[in-house]
Amino acid sequence: MFEFIHKKKEQPTYSSVSLQIRSYATSNRESPEWQLELIVDGQTLSVDEFDHLDLDCFEAAIDTPGRHLVWNCSCGTPACAGIYEAVKSTPQGELVRWELLDHQRDHRFRRADLRTVLRRARLSMQKLSEIDWKLPT
Repeated sequence: MFEFIHKKKEQPTYSSVSLQIRSYATSNRESPEWQLELIVDGQTLSVDEFDHLDLDCFEAAIDTPGRHLVWNCSCGTPACAGIYEAVKSTPQGELVRWELLDHQRDHRFRRADLRTVLRRARLSMQKLSEIDWKLPT
């Protein structure tokens, strides 16, 4: 006698993703500094406290397989902040898997969710850049 067992195909579990913009004042600038923080499953996802999300590399990591330095130092040189390998991206249909090489974790995102975060980040940064931050004298 044979028994057939039908196994239901498991649906992938996706990480929730959002963006937070943090500002901080600097003594030598007329406007505040902005830092984009990626929030994954309710926690800030970063290499260290002072890294910056690089939106161009973030976009590449949505669609292009390979290694992407989605975090950067504020000076523009990832190595300055000790960032050498950040994300190994593996896009597969609506799924994008990110393996965080610095922290040895991985997350699965919906591609549409990452695109929404990217669009909102660019729009927010554009609006912030249009504000005149100079204090009246």
